[in-house]
Amino acid sequence: PRSTLFPYTTLFRSHVLSDGRSVMVSAEYIPQSAITPDLMIGALRDQHALLISWKSHLYVFYGVLFDETIFATGQRQFAVRKLFLLDPRFSDQRREIEFKRESDDWGKVEGLLTLAVVR
Repeated sequence: PRSTLFPYTTLFRSHVLSDGRSVMVSAEYIPQSAITPDLMIGALRDQHALLISWKSHLYVFYGVLFDETIFATGQRQFAVRKLFLLDPRFSDQRREIEFKRESDDWGKVEGLLTLAVVR
Protein backbone atom coordinates (compact mmCIF):
# COMPACT_ATOMS: atom_id res chain seq x y z
CA PRO A 1 0.00 0.00 0.00
CA ARG A 2 1.11 3.53 -0.73
CA SER A 3 1.76 5.86 2.16
CA THR A 4 -0.83 8.46 3.03
CA LEU A 5 1.89 10.88 4.14
CA PHE A 6 2.36 13.94 1.99
CA PRO A 7 5.67 14.36 0.16
CA TYR A 8 8.40 15.62 2.46
CA THR A 9 6.32 15.24 5.60
CA THR A 10 8.51 15.89 8.63
CA LEU A 11 7.46 14.91 12.12
CA PHE A 12 9.19 16.03 15.33
CA ARG A 13 8.92 14.59 18.80
CA SER A 14 10.65 15.48 22.08
CA HIS A 15 11.76 12.76 24.47
CA VAL A 16 13.32 12.85 27.91
CA LEU A 17 15.94 10.16 28.47
CA SER A 18 16.24 8.23 31.73
CA ASP A 19 19.18 10.46 32.75
CA GLY A 20 17.03 13.59 32.34
CA ARG A 21 18.53 14.79 29.04
CA SER A 22 16.08 15.94 26.42
CA VAL A 23 16.38 14.88 22.77
CA MET A 24 14.40 15.74 19.68
CA VAL A 25 13.64 13.00 17.15
CA SER A 26 12.68 13.91 13.61
CA ALA A 27 11.26 11.64 10.95
CA GLU A 28 10.98 12.72 7.33
CA TYR A 29 9.16 10.78 4.63
CA ILE A 30 10.48 11.12 1.08
CA PRO A 31 8.38 9.67 -1.76
CA GLN A 32 10.05 7.50 -4.40
CA SER A 33 9.91 10.25 -7.01
CA ALA A 34 12.04 12.54 -4.81
CA ILE A 35 14.71 10.04 -3.69
CA THR A 36 18.12 10.96 -5.10
CA PRO A 37 21.54 9.33 -4.73
CA ASP A 38 22.77 12.49 -2.97
CA LEU A 39 19.97 12.23 -0.40
CA MET A 40 20.63 8.54 0.37
CA ILE A 41 24.42 8.89 0.56
CA GLY A 42 24.23 12.11 2.58
CA ALA A 43 21.83 10.61 5.13
CA LEU A 44 24.11 7.61 5.63
CA ARG A 45 27.20 9.82 5.91
CA ASP A 46 25.41 11.91 8.54
CA GLN A 47 24.54 8.68 10.39
CA HIS A 48 20.80 9.12 10.08
CA ALA A 49 18.74 5.95 10.44
CA LEU A 50 16.95 5.07 7.22
CA LEU A 51 13.99 2.86 6.45
CA ILE A 52 13.01 2.08 2.87
CA SER A 53 9.66 0.81 1.69
CA TRP A 54 10.21 -1.64 -1.18
CA LYS A 55 7.65 -4.09 -2.54
CA SER A 56 5.29 -3.15 0.32
CA HIS A 57 7.80 -4.10 3.05
CA LEU A 58 9.93 -1.93 5.31
CA TYR A 59 13.68 -2.58 5.37
CA VAL A 60 16.49 -1.03 7.38
CA PHE A 61 18.72 0.74 4.86
CA TYR A 62 22.30 0.55 6.17
CA GLY A 63 24.62 0.90 3.19
CA VAL A 64 25.03 1.86 -0.43
CA LEU A 65 27.55 0.98 -3.14
CA PHE A 66 27.98 3.86 -5.58
CA ASP A 67 30.22 5.42 -8.17
CA GLU A 68 31.22 9.04 -7.79
CA THR A 69 32.21 11.30 -10.67
CA ILE A 70 33.90 14.62 -9.91
CA PHE A 71 33.84 17.07 -12.78
CA ALA A 72 36.46 19.75 -13.49
CA THR A 73 34.01 22.31 -12.08
CA GLY A 74 34.04 20.46 -8.74
CA GLN A 75 30.48 19.24 -9.18
CA ARG A 76 29.89 15.69 -7.98
CA GLN A 77 27.57 13.11 -9.45
CA PHE A 78 26.67 9.81 -7.79
CA ALA A 79 25.43 6.63 -9.48
CA VAL A 80 23.97 4.03 -7.11
CA ARG A 81 24.76 0.38 -7.84
CA LYS A 82 23.39 -1.42 -4.76
CA LEU A 83 21.46 -0.72 -1.59
CA PHE A 84 22.25 -2.88 1.43
CA LEU A 85 19.14 -3.67 3.46
CA LEU A 86 18.11 -5.67 6.51
CA ASP A 87 14.74 -7.36 6.68
CA PRO A 88 13.59 -7.13 10.32
CA ARG A 89 11.19 -10.06 9.81
CA PHE A 90 14.07 -12.54 9.74
CA SER A 91 17.06 -13.38 11.94
CA ASP A 92 18.75 -15.91 9.62
CA GLN A 93 20.50 -15.62 6.23
CA ARG A 94 17.29 -14.15 4.73
CA ARG A 95 17.83 -11.02 6.85
CA GLU A 96 20.43 -9.43 4.55
CA ILE A 97 18.96 -8.15 1.28
CA GLU A 98 20.55 -6.29 -1.64
CA PHE A 99 18.67 -4.01 -3.98
CA LYS A 100 20.60 -4.12 -7.27
CA ARG A 101 19.90 -1.13 -9.46
CA GLU A 102 20.61 -3.03 -12.68
CA SER A 103 18.18 -5.89 -11.99
CA ASP A 104 15.63 -4.72 -9.40
CA ASP A 105 12.69 -2.49 -10.30
CA TRP A 106 13.09 1.04 -8.82
CA GLY A 107 9.36 1.51 -9.47
CA LYS A 108 8.64 -0.91 -6.60
CA VAL A 109 10.33 1.43 -4.10
CA GLU A 110 7.55 3.40 -2.44
CA GLY A 111 9.55 5.79 -0.29
CA LEU A 112 12.25 6.45 2.26
CA LEU A 113 11.96 7.45 5.90
CA THR A 114 14.90 9.26 7.50
CA LEU A 115 15.23 9.39 11.27
CA ALA A 116 17.49 11.79 13.14
CA VAL A 117 18.15 12.57 16.80
CA VAL A 118 19.10 16.09 17.83
CA ARG A 119 20.37 16.62 21.35
